Amino acid sequence: MGEHGESTHGYYAYNSTIWIPLIIISPDFKPGRTTQVVCHVDLFPTVCDILKIKKPSFLSGISLVPALKGKKLPGRHIYFESLNPFYAEGWAPLKGFIYNKEKFIESPIPELYDLEKDFHETENLAGKKDLNPFKKTLKQVIEGQTPAHHIDAQRTPDYETRRKLESLGYISGTNQSEKKTFGPEDDLKTKRPLLNKAASALRTSRSGQKAEAVRMLQEVITESQDIDLAYSNLAMIFKANGRLNDALEVLRTGMNSNPQSYSLFFTYVEYLSTGRYFDDVIDIVEQTRMREMEFDPELWNHLGIAYSSRKETEKALKAFSKSLNVDNNFPTAYHNRGMLYLALYEEEKIQNFLSAAEKDFRKAISLNPESPLYLNSLGAVLKKKGNLDEAVKCWEQALSLDPQFGNALFNIGVAYLDSGQKEKALTYFTAYKKSFGNRLSEKEKQQLELLVKKCH
Repeated sequence: MGEHGESTHGYYAYNSTIWIPLIIISPDFKPGRTTQVVCHVDLFPTVCDILKIKKPSFLSGISLVPALKGKKLPGRHIYFESLNPFYAEGWAPLKGFIYNKEKFIESPIPELYDLEKDFHETENLAGKKDLNPFKKTLKQVIEGQTPAHHIDAQRTPDYETRRKLESLGYISGTNQSEKKTFGPEDDLKTKRPLLNKAASALRTSRSGQKAEAVRMLQEVITESQDIDLAYSNLAMIFKANGRLNDALEVLRTGMNSNPQSYSLFFTYVEYLSTGRYFDDVIDIVEQTRMREMEFDPELWNHLGIAYSSRKETEKALKAFSKSLNVDNNFPTAYHNRGMLYLALYEEEKIQNFLSAAEKDFRKAISLNPESPLYLNSLGAVLKKKGNLDEAVKCWEQALSLDPQFGNALFNIGVAYLDSGQKEKALTYFTAYKKSFGNRLSEKEKQQLELLVKKCH
């Protein structure tokens, strides 16, 4: 890693990325080594031969058993491609082949290497040879390996599977370009340095050089408007420095230039929710149609919060439930739905709502027992159900996790006051006033003083 300006795999198709050792162990073969070039499509037919089972007719690879026996494999074109930048970023696709120590890479800025003399691909020979025969051969290779009939390989993984695949880099968001032809400005070798610069700018900001980081990101955006990471990193820096509206403006500009970027869309929704621009959250989520939306529990959680703020209960419950249908181990959505049920109980005094809130809070705690917020909410439900001792236990547990959790301090004070234990209540109210008194509004300060007076 690090060669050709690539810090990870998934973009270029240089040997530093695609040349990896293949180790096959079978009791039928003696230890040995070969330098013959093989590829992933050879694995299936090889396993079939080793296990002595019939190979499916659609396989395009060859069995490596002859190589395991020390024999030479037939000469053939080894095909490779890198399409993630095309599907994820909208950049030019990259395809190529290796044959007889020659490696051809088709892209807007084509490349040709003599691997026998230049295995690390430092000298591009594309300008010294007629590339038409290579392009013709590549087309034939692709056609030869493409099934004549359509194969429906699309699958919809569950959230946990999708999350694991995303963590490994096998699934990403889409920003697919509608372009059919690409120029040098769309080539990976043009775009990747700009992407690297956008990533480097965030590290620069974290080192304290925020103005320099902003300058770097603005330069990237000026040079190329389709690097969505530049917009999201610039917005992140603005938000971290209290400039939320500037961050939102950057994201809007980025979405206009990259309308298929789910990353920019989701970050925009998240920042709108942070700023409590709930009407805008509802408008953009309801008006947008992206494939990734269906698999994102956090998006539907934000929509549920937005509808809750407008007291559109049915729509809020639907959004929270959709979030949990995508990920039934998402504690935040359980807690937020529980808070909605609790609000419904306060309005309608229907016991089922209180029970539903308790169920959701307990589920959230089971998924994240270290959250003082979830414990505090459960305590509120238990108090309303008349179980004051259990409620206090929840609040005390919340304080053990976070001694400065103000809501729990206040709630325990009220609970002790209601039960006639004024001295204990005063202790908690005093602690609450000391830690949070300067953050309270005048009305809240007056309410606290009234409670303190009742303790005397």
